[in-house]
Amino acid sequence: MEIVQLCNLLNDKVTERYILFKENECKISKIMDNKIVKDIQKLSNLIANKIMTNLNFKNLQTILVRDTTCHYRKIWKDDKYYYKLINFNDFIDKSILNNKYIETFDKAIKCNFYNDITYNVEFFNTNQKNIYVYRIPILNDILNLDKQKYNKLENLLVNKFKKFGIIYTDLNITNIKEKNNIYYLIDLETVTTFEVYKDWNIKNKNFSWNINKSYDFKIRQEL
Repeated sequence: MEIVQLCNLLNDKVTERYILFKENECKISKIMDNKIVKDIQKLSNLIANKIMTNLNFKNLQTILVRDTTCHYRKIWKDDKYYYKLINFNDFIDKSILNNKYIETFDKAIKCNFYNDITYNVEFFNTNQKNIYVYRIPILNDILNLDKQKYNKLENLLVNKFKKFGIIYTDLNITNIKEKNNIYYLIDLETVTTFEVYKDWNIKNKNFSWNINKSYDFKIRQEL
């Protein structure tokens, strides 16, 4: 089956699940929901594997699959690189749309937001709406956080926020790696807009993303 057909089937299943939740106020049969979820997972995985085949990536080892929480993502690796596919089409939580993840991630790629905060990242055209693939070199883990190196990365992110109005929302040590004594981000799609960040902070005074406190503080000063 072609990718476009699989994407259409996925959209039908996600819509079916969303309607069920909406009509039943999020209280539907676990058996019924589990069946739909399995169908969504199967379709998302088929789409991911077909896209990677079309991109001519071979002999990759799957190391992570996450789906139906907020968006589908699958990560592979070889001897030199991590490969990540993100499919924003499989979630039913419409608040994610309000976070503008899709719109902002697309903007971030096009405006070179990731320059200087990533190391040799490469994005690939999947020819599919809301599905992204990027490849990033395998870098060194950070065993002990170096405040000076971290502050340099954080300041770059703050400056990029001021320039582009884009906020990175998942700043933690698991998403930071090191190369040549410089810290870089490796998990890229969790970005949102100034307007969303401002709105959420007004409505939820104690709300916070999984974000470093000093970076969060600097962003809040701009609100």
